[in-house]
Amino acid sequence: MLQRLASCTQRLLPLLLLLLVGPALAATQLEVEISGVEGELLDNVRAKLSLLREQGDARLNDYRVHSLFRQAEAEVRSALEPFGYYTPQIEAKLDPQGSGWVAHLQIQPGEPVRVRHVVVAVTGAGGELPQFQNWRQTFPLTSGAVLRHADYEAAKGELLSLAARLGFPEAKLTERRIEVESAQGYADIHLTLASGPRYAFGEVSFSEVPLSTNLLRNYLSFAPGDPFDEALLSRLQRDLADSDYFQRVEVEPQTPDAATHTIALSVTLTMRSRTRWTAGVGFGTDTGPRITGGVERRWVNRYGHRFNASATLSGLGNEFATEYRIPLNPPQTDYFHVDASAQREETDTSTRDTATVAAGVSQTLDGWVRTASINYQEESFEVGGESERSTMLYPSLGWQRVVADDRIFPVRGWRIGLTTRAAEEGFGSSTDLLQVIASGKVVESRGRHRFIARLDAGASEVSKFDQLPVSMRFFAGGDQSVRGFAYNSIGPKDGDGDVIGGKYLLVGSFEYNRYFNDRYGAALFYDIGSAFNDQPDSFDKGVGAGLRVRLPFAVIRADIAHTLTADHWRFHLNIGPEL
Repeated sequence: MLQRLASCTQRLLPLLLLLLVGPALAATQLEVEISGVEGELLDNVRAKLSLLREQGDARLNDYRVHSLFRQAEAEVRSALEPFGYYTPQIEAKLDPQGSGWVAHLQIQPGEPVRVRHVVVAVTGAGGELPQFQNWRQTFPLTSGAVLRHADYEAAKGELLSLAARLGFPEAKLTERRIEVESAQGYADIHLTLASGPRYAFGEVSFSEVPLSTNLLRNYLSFAPGDPFDEALLSRLQRDLADSDYFQRVEVEPQTPDAATHTIALSVTLTMRSRTRWTAGVGFGTDTGPRITGGVERRWVNRYGHRFNASATLSGLGNEFATEYRIPLNPPQTDYFHVDASAQREETDTSTRDTATVAAGVSQTLDGWVRTASINYQEESFEVGGESERSTMLYPSLGWQRVVADDRIFPVRGWRIGLTTRAAEEGFGSSTDLLQVIASGKVVESRGRHRFIARLDAGASEVSKFDQLPVSMRFFAGGDQSVRGFAYNSIGPKDGDGDVIGGKYLLVGSFEYNRYFNDRYGAALFYDIGSAFNDQPDSFDKGVGAGLRVRLPFAVIRADIAHTLTADHWRFHLNIGPEL
């Protein structure tokens, strides 16, 4: 009997346990309905609600649902406060539904709390720095603004980051307080930064490279002992990278030295390959097919001297050119150079062979690039059926400035250049010469609409025009001049009607571009100009339309132009940057 009872109990025990535990294993169903808020407010409410976090949890039961529901109102208030809503109206209900519950949360955020007063102070050595004063002007929470805690926290981080960038590693916030009067709907902000002492630049060490330390130090725009400024580190890294010596540049500030109040720098450099070879092919309606090749020695010696040589073969002629460049101080912009070139050019109007040697200095002053050089040129030329050989020894001085957000495809920008040169017959020149050449270009954009204006002008005073090299005479016509006319086909003519060039030049252009997307566009243009002696009889004019294709490295311009002073059409193709 006892054995049969034990056997029966053993068989019924699992069933009894299942009946007792089973209901506990079935999760209570829960739905949560939220209304009255949307966007970032709704997102934050959903993120804060424990009801939503535990919805679908297998362990959820009736007791837990009621416990979480009692927390919901406080969690909603906490979720709204970071956005400035301190007095919301919340109607919460928990209704049974089938085997579970539905939690209804009706939220009326109310009016947000707004900032009344903002007091930001910087004490210590940084108190008078203009950078902190400028930062205060950009503080995001101004009087009348909605009190957004994210903006406040971001501002605190920005203030500490600014202090670190300016050399205040000991800076700390000694007061960071928001006084909220929710009933009145306003808040006052109090923020005080104790800057501590300002650190200075310490020693700068460079990794071992085949360039002299003196050359590398010339790239520094600061000296040990100058106040630390992280912006100067970015400038140093950019200047070294732009030098073309280095493939990789890393500028790292070291741990601040509290004893000396200095921050040392470590600069790690990886060299580029010493020699670079270049080759290319192209086509232009002025030059015809074109093949180019070159070699550049990025550094000739430890002083950073450079050498390059290039050759160009085209339907217009051939050219071979070399340059030896010696960096000056600062090496980012200033250098001494010696150039030599030999060129042969054959156009419909002239033929010339030109050899030139020049030495000069290029410097950047207040954004202007100034180039001063002494030049020696020998040229044999044939123009208008006459052959001559001319020698010119002349100094030249040039100024150029480009201001643009992007030189290849600027939204807006401008370029201006001015070159003057003079020669005297008694000092190595075949004729007296005083010449001035000016050019300018402006680009202005309005969305996909672009407006481009260009002006080129030149004037010469020369005692023997027949001895003036063709390369120093003025011609007009071509892709970069008056479109619709062939290259150098506009200018004074001899008795046989051959263009021989002039003493003066004046060419203008206005162009409108309409881009259909970021890459393709169309153009309309009007060109006018002439090369002349004394005064022009008339100006030649060309109008037309074209296509524009924007590439990462250039803009392709394909134009069809019609001349207004002579009834013919001409195709023009040009590839290059806008400025």
